Amino acid sequence: MPELAPTPAPSPTPLAMRDVKAATLLNVSVHLLRKMRSQGRGPAYIKADGKTVLYRLSDLEAYLEKQLVAR
Repeated sequence: MPELAPTPAPSPTPLAMRDVKAATLLNVSVHLLRKMRSQGRGPAYIKADGKTVLYRLSDLEAYLEKQLVAR
């Protein structure tokens, strides 16, 4: 029986990410995510160096939980 090649491990999701990656995970456009941020809505974020916006994975998950509609 031939030996199977090992399956590569999926790349881990970073603990903090820029808005492009965060928007992808939330399945929204970057424009919408930025608009929500400017309006004080949307997930919590970090200003890393006073200008770079980062989103923690835990904050994105918490935001999604708040959006859950139970029926």
